Amino acid sequence: MGLFNRIFGDGGAARRESRYSDTQDSEVARPGASRTGQRRELVHVVLRDTMRAHGIPADWMDATVLKVGQGARAGLHVQLLVLREHQQLLAYVPAFQESFIAGLRNFDARALEWIKSLSWVFEGTAASASLPRPDLKVASAVPPAAASSDDADLQQDLKALFAIRDQALQDTSDDEDPRDFQPTQPMR
Repeated sequence: MGLFNRIFGDGGAARRESRYSDTQDSEVARPGASRTGQRRELVHVVLRDTMRAHGIPADWMDATVLKVGQGARAGLHVQLLVLREHQQLLAYVPAFQESFIAGLRNFDARALEWIKSLSWVFEGTAASASLPRPDLKVASAVPPAAASSDDADLQQDLKALFAIRDQALQDTSDDEDPRDFQPTQPMR
């Protein structure tokens, strides 16, 4: 009778529903799952705060947080998504990333232990997004005349700094003992 009820009765459906709800409850009740959720939320909050601190509009960037690894080696991979490109945004990517990581470390000092990797994804397109032709040489940002005058100024500044250093070294060599401490004595 038990086998017959299991095959044709509602017992099988009830058992399948309870098995499904047990799976859902166990995933939510696992300590690692809630910690991962909290860390994902932390990444989004810090990203939003970092964008606000640097004056970046909220619809320009987003983050995707992926779980990587298992067990003790588990962690998160953070993808910072650039949804709208600005012509000067690329120059500030390293500074923004440092500010973002500093923000994470302000909330969790061990953030770099659970963030296994960080990457940037540029989904937006800039109006002038084209590469130069291979037969064209990219012009230098500094004109040659300005570069030579800057080199001359740099050489003059270096000569002045070396002269100051040499003078300071001579002044200390004139003293008998420039150290400001007593010789080591044995303990009594």
